[in-house]
Amino acid sequence: MKLLRAALCHSLPSGPLPERIPLLPLPDGKGRVRGADGRTWTLPPAAELVAAFNRPLPLDFNHSTELAAPKGGPSPAAGWITALEP
Repeated sequence: MKLLRAALCHSLPSGPLPERIPLLPLPDGKGRVRGADGRTWTLPPAAELVAAFNRPLPLDFNHSTELAAPKGGPSPAAGWITALEP
């Protein structure tokens, strides 16, 4: 089983978090997604990503769950991704 790790660099409005947050831009006709920095990649169909979702994922600050938490530092979550929709 492949492990998918992703960092979402996305500015959110101040105040309460919105109920839904778009995670990825829509792919082009060939299934490619283009990031804000110009890099492109191909994803499996959205239904496969949704089916593979198996646990809540944190919305953290400054990648703290990847950088601070492994060193014992604080990694507070601003919220949690609890479900995905295609």
